[in-house]
Amino acid sequence: MDEYYKNQFVRDLAWVISSPSLFNSLPNSNHSLILSEDFFEYEFKHLKALLERLDNDPSLLEIHIQSGNNRLLGKYFESLAEFWFLNSERFDLIDKSVQININGDTKGEFDFILRDKINNRFLHLEAAGKFYLSAANSVSWETFIGPNPNDNLENKMYKLLNEQIYLSKTVSGKNKLIELGIDELDPALLLKGYFFYHLNNFLTNDFSIPEYANPNHNKGWWIRFGEIEKLFDLNSNQWIILKRMNWISKALTKNLNDVIDTNTLLIFLHSYFEFNHYPILIASVRKNGEHFIEVSRGFIVSDLWPDLNFTH
Repeated sequence: MDEYYKNQFVRDLAWVISSPSLFNSLPNSNHSLILSEDFFEYEFKHLKALLERLDNDPSLLEIHIQSGNNRLLGKYFESLAEFWFLNSERFDLIDKSVQININGDTKGEFDFILRDKINNRFLHLEAAGKFYLSAANSVSWETFIGPNPNDNLENKMYKLLNEQIYLSKTVSGKNKLIELGIDELDPALLLKGYFFYHLNNFLTNDFSIPEYANPNHNKGWWIRFGEIEKLFDLNSNQWIILKRMNWISKALTKNLNDVIDTNTLLIFLHSYFEFNHYPILIASVRKNGEHFIEVSRGFIVSDLWPDLNFTH
């Protein structure tokens, strides 16, 4: 649904609304935390006209994004989700980024507090857009590691399922809700993103998805720098190097200068990894009419990954 919008911001917004969740169930009877596919289909259907108007004139969305601190991809994701809820027919956005403090220390925050106009209940929504690479072709969450290996799926889900969703049950959380005039919140998770599998497994469709993951989640591949000759296995000679703020929706461009061939890509990667260790995300693209559109995407990681320590 997202790839047909020509504006990057609009494409990203459509992706946040319509892309599949990373999970469709959770351990320990937490299934109710997962928003259903019907939820996203309903929201996308009722926002489609707005998306089309924004694609012709994105100024309203651009002003919203530029008004916040969106230099980090996670903050950009939250900004897109905020714009969604501000324009939703079904939900009122009551508050966002509500910090819970105990003795001056921040113990967590409610990402979004929404009121469902259909049933008049309040929703505490934790929102995250995440990218994890399968380091061991295992279902174990701890083997799904971020481009920055300080982040992994196990730690993220532990924090969400054991801390964040229970904020409304803490004394400080309850006091904050009283301030907002809310008696009770229903917690829910908005988890979108991609899981990336080693190219060997990706090409043979022989990969293990994380336990409880949605089989229809967005997928990509990854290889180490020392394996870059494997790029020829993708039978593509057209590539786009994706800047981090363009990681969300599928790559789309009309600009021929954005597209490079495989040999040029290899030269770039050799130069980049001579001085850098942070993973690079690239997209294989093909010509479709006047546009180049994404076929698949993958990370090129350092030969040392994940045994690296990044501060960003």
